[in-house]
Amino acid sequence: MQMRAALVREYGKPLSSELVPVPKMGDNDVLLKVRACGICHSDVHIWRGREAAGSHLPLIMGHECAGVIELVGANVKNVKPYDRVVVDYRLTCGQCFYCNSGRTNLCIHTKDFGFNVNGGYAEYSVLAARQVFPLPAEIGFEEGAIIGCAVVTAYHATKVSEIKLGNSVAVIGIGGVGYHILKLCRAAGARRIIAVDVDDRKLLRAAKLGAETINPQNEPAEKLIKKTTNDEGVDIAFDGIGLRKTAEAAIKCLSPPGKAVLVGLCFDKVEFSPLEEMIWEPRLGNSGKETQIRASADHTRNDLQEVIELVRHKKIDLSDSITHRLSLDEANRGLEIVEKKIDDLVRVVMVLS
Repeated sequence: MQMRAALVREYGKPLSSELVPVPKMGDNDVLLKVRACGICHSDVHIWRGREAAGSHLPLIMGHECAGVIELVGANVKNVKPYDRVVVDYRLTCGQCFYCNSGRTNLCIHTKDFGFNVNGGYAEYSVLAARQVFPLPAEIGFEEGAIIGCAVVTAYHATKVSEIKLGNSVAVIGIGGVGYHILKLCRAAGARRIIAVDVDDRKLLRAAKLGAETINPQNEPAEKLIKKTTNDEGVDIAFDGIGLRKTAEAAIKCLSPPGKAVLVGLCFDKVEFSPLEEMIWEPRLGNSGKETQIRASADHTRNDLQEVIELVRHKKIDLSDSITHRLSLDEANRGLEIVEKKIDDLVRVVMVLS
């Protein structure tokens, strides 16, 4: 039996659309008929060879994935054929210290579906049954797909931030993850949300959700954030982009006890002065500050289950989150849209029948 798939055969070259064998499954596996698969900016990094550790070529990318169970292995009890499911792309061992303590995002034996194991840019995928979670009928496959990365990554970041009712927040980068951080901060009761981006279309989207907006095209983001907060800074700043200047801006725009949460994948070295940016407060004489820098890495299994329930009960609205729907044959076009930020982009999803 064969299936259609889009393969990376050479980094940076167009994906190859081919007929390949449907992968074989074991007794603890499921065969998933893919119904929707998102195209994430991480996919661009993989395709370009920037995030290729442990990857093999040819590779079927795609980690934001939802579909229907086609077959189950002999030992599988948690799902059955025809069940609708979301994929947890973090393929964790379930046995190490971090898995047993609930911090599955730190699993020391993890692999990633669509990164170093073939993923969802295909009609079918095989993965361990423990890696799929029920998708309620109230949630469409397209929304289910982005829950598996864009939404749950944002959710984990807000948990890392320990956001509280009444906090002030800056979200730097209103892309697929940043836009959902913004939505989740609003749901958490942030009293003030400042959205930062150089794309006025993204800022318009953020403004419709009640955020104040800043375009740092002509002046550094941290200076603009300080200006608009009367030099106080914000309680929490999220870097949703992962550039040197956005990470530095998140650190430098904080209030004295603020927290910078680094979410976007940053491949650059970041420079800051611990004394000046984190400890010393020159405006207040000998008074100081005690800011923190925190990293947010992916998500946990519990996060994913919690987000599914939040969406199911309409605590998070994803109705405007998918801006582009393409076919599997348009995977290269999808990567181009994401890499070049074409159109008013939030999330691209490939829809399969």
